[in-house]
Amino acid sequence: LEQISAPTARDEFDTAGEGARVAVVDTGIDPDHPAHQSFDPDNFAEFTLDAEEVDTDPRDPDDHGTHVSGTILGDRAPDATGTEREIGVAPGAELLSAKVFSRFDGQTSATTAQVVAGIEWAVNNNADVINQSLGSVVSEESVYDEFYLEVMRDTLAAGVLPVASAGNNGQGLTGSPGNVRESFSIAANNEQFNLADFSSGEQVYTETAWGNNAPDDYPSFYTVPDVSGPGVGVLSSVAGGGYAELSGTSMSAPHVAGTAGLVLSVLQDPSPQTVQSIIEETAVHPDGPAVEDTEFGVGVINALGAL
Repeated sequence: LEQISAPTARDEFDTAGEGARVAVVDTGIDPDHPAHQSFDPDNFAEFTLDAEEVDTDPRDPDDHGTHVSGTILGDRAPDATGTEREIGVAPGAELLSAKVFSRFDGQTSATTAQVVAGIEWAVNNNADVINQSLGSVVSEESVYDEFYLEVMRDTLAAGVLPVASAGNNGQGLTGSPGNVRESFSIAANNEQFNLADFSSGEQVYTETAWGNNAPDDYPSFYTVPDVSGPGVGVLSSVAGGGYAELSGTSMSAPHVAGTAGLVLSVLQDPSPQTVQSIIEETAVHPDGPAVEDTEFGVGVINALGAL
């Protein structure tokens, strides 16, 4: 939080993200966690592998969704030892939680249909920002999912900012939705402002990546990620009431989603493009003023600068 100047931004501009609605499309939420006592259970939806919505109470059988949600808007709360923890960028924002992952054969995974159902639910429930700390399974080659291409364009056209992890496959490999041009794609840096060794990024050549599916307004190539955020050893809430340090672009994306929530709270109904532009224009590249690159994008976000 200190690295992106979130506490100072909240104090200087007297906002904690009030009025912003941030959706987390992930493994769910532990509503009984002390950092999530303000969560409204009516803001929860769960989807099966074939995108059927089911009537269940809020839950997170994993830890991932609760951790991501904590970074975006977790409340200040004591841990088991009584030590007060401050984990959320925009604790005044409202959480929408879509559980789109299932466990089978001991693994937690999601179908594209599940994820897209969660995104659609978030859009239909008036989310301002959707955090997607998820992505295609990538091995030796980047994955460009044409289904996400359409969904990300539709999400942005609906007036919702789609924040997505760039991926944890290192340089030269990316997956969808983080490599779709309309996604606000997020890299991960460490405490010293160095790029995390796992953080994905590449130059996406439109014809090679998308072929005949490429929209007419796409340039011949573009860069992912767009910006970077803290993603190494990030402390946040986990299911069961505890706290843990996790690493990944899954952890950096919610820092950006939370910052978007702060920006939304001080502007009068801005477009998602405006919110993204503000965050990009105030990001700071560790190597000084530079053109966008495949490591940090235009730089590390700064919530104070954005506000």
